[in-house]
Amino acid sequence: MTRAKIVLINWSLPTCSARTDNDILIAFKPPEKSLSLTDVIEMDLERLNVPQEIRNLTTGSKFVVSVKDNDIHDLRLPIGPSGSSRFPSVERLKGA
Repeated sequence: MTRAKIVLINWSLPTCSARTDNDILIAFKPPEKSLSLTDVIEMDLERLNVPQEIRNLTTGSKFVVSVKDNDIHDLRLPIGPSGSSRFPSVERLKGA
């Protein structure tokens, strides 16, 4: 399981971004109004494209979202040409 801090919430889109300590950015559709900036969540980054239960460690609540593989970005990889992937390696997904 991986911990990440909520760094962006846009309720009008709706979208949410969370960042891990090792600079992996995760974007997903947030549950209705149950997250706040700086909340810490816990999720399984190896379970993508399927619904998974996410724990909000700050509030103790749980919610289910499907994190798509194209919504995970390794911020330590350089930005490439349009359409290039910044998908993290398996080692990075595990916290390296």
